Amino acid sequence: FSHRHVSDNPALAAAAASYEAHMAHYVRGLQFARSPYAYPTLGSTLAVHVESYAAVRGFPRRDAAEDFYLLNKVAKVGGVQWLRDVVVTLQARRSQRVPFGTGPALERILGAGEVTTYNPACFALLREVQQHLETLAAAPAEASTLSAPAATLLDNLDWPEVATRFLTQHRHAPARRKAFHDWFDAFRTLKFVRAAEHMHPPLPLHQAQAELATMASSIAEGPGEA
Repeated sequence: FSHRHVSDNPALAAAAASYEAHMAHYVRGLQFARSPYAYPTLGSTLAVHVESYAAVRGFPRRDAAEDFYLLNKVAKVGGVQWLRDVVVTLQARRSQRVPFGTGPALERILGAGEVTTYNPACFALLREVQQHLETLAAAPAEASTLSAPAATLLDNLDWPEVATRFLTQHRHAPARRKAFHDWFDAFRTLKFVRAAEHMHPPLPLHQAQAELATMASSIAEGPGEA
């Protein structure tokens, strides 16, 4: 379910709004890249079908981000539906109880002068990889060569060995596509984007939002993308 944070403290409310904008920017980046994992990965409330829950053996035992890892596994067995119409309202609170997440993020934002977020150039590289995977699944012989930056980032995830194995094991396009996307899952997607940040450092939040919107608009207006 969608959720938002509120607070009677103006500074805390502003920090929460910035954090939510940062998280929404990541999802919009994944949507731009055409990732099958383009949904919020930190959820205050989740509803999981009992068969899917059993198939992935429930919540992982982690101190933080257990919702991220649960959704990552569920997406592979039953899919994830993001409900935008029902919004859960939470009280924003500062916390250092866990190593990362909303509480620690609010602490960092309150102590920072400027909020930064993912550079849209990272999502452009991710989009290139997603398109490459789709073509490789549908028609391997027609797959074009990745740009040097995208290839380097993907190779660092041991992609060449994986690609060879999957192309050998799966003869049909749907099976190849599922194998590719099950491997290049939400976790590896995040690792890819984080690694891409070494090439394209984070930008101020509003600048990154504007640049991503411009990129998405130019793609939509291009031939065959309307």
